[in-house]
Amino acid sequence: MKTLALIAAFWIFALSTSAQIVYYDASEFPIYGKATDATATRYERLPDSLRNICSQSLWELGQNSAGLAIRFRSNSTTIAAKWELLLDRQLNNMTPTGIKGLDLYCLQDDKWIS
Repeated sequence: MKTLALIAAFWIFALSTSAQIVYYDASEFPIYGKATDATATRYERLPDSLRNICSQSLWELGQNSAGLAIRFRSNSTTIAAKWELLLDRQLNNMTPTGIKGLDLYCLQDDKWIS
């Protein structure tokens, strides 16, 4: 009975916490790390004009959002993120978080904290 009460309390806490999270579209925030804004989509790194000039493998790497950053300001005590993958790949030489994850850094007192 105590276990059931503990599980119920956990779920009530989890539901009340998630109910307070408000998500914002990242397109509302500035993006950094792109050489140009002349890309087909927001999170591509290569300009669309290079699509037929560069090799297919280079173009596919340019679709990868690695190196791009979204900057925002918040006074929240909790930060949550949701994102979609262009390609749901698995690589033998990388962990899933290295391929599908994101990094969150916080600037406090002129120092970046991960």
